[in-house]
Amino acid sequence: SSSSNNKRDAVELDLAYPDLLRNDREQQAALQREEEERQLAAAQKEQQRLAAEKQAQEDQLREQLRAEEEARARQRVQAVRANEAQLQRQNAELTREMQTLQQQVADMQAQLEQERQQNERERKAQEQRRIELEQQQQQQQ
Repeated sequence: SSSSNNKRDAVELDLAYPDLLRNDREQQAALQREEEERQLAAAQKEQQRLAAEKQAQEDQLREQLRAEEEARARQRVQAVRANEAQLQRQNAELTREMQTLQQQVADMQAQLEQERQQNERERKAQEQRRIELEQQQQQQQ
């Protein structure tokens, strides 16, 4: 019964002071709108913060991937250069070996030519001695 008394008092109050009630409702509605606007603004601000954070993470990831790719490219270039330098060293070594072999071949050819000339001289000398011996034998006869 106390509850029904309170309701009756409220209805009587509403009837007695309709402007007061209207002002109170308008004030409540205005406060509720302000609260909703504040919550909306807070939600929008949080959404912007999350979007900025997501963008920053994406930028960081993109930069990290770029740096890693750059590092891999540098490593590939270094590997190619090292390989190139190794091939140049091997090429120089092979060139030296080839020059040594060419010199050895030239030396052998020169030695063979000298031996051939020496053999030719000895053959001519033997031929000359044979002719002289034959002439001596013919003279003796």
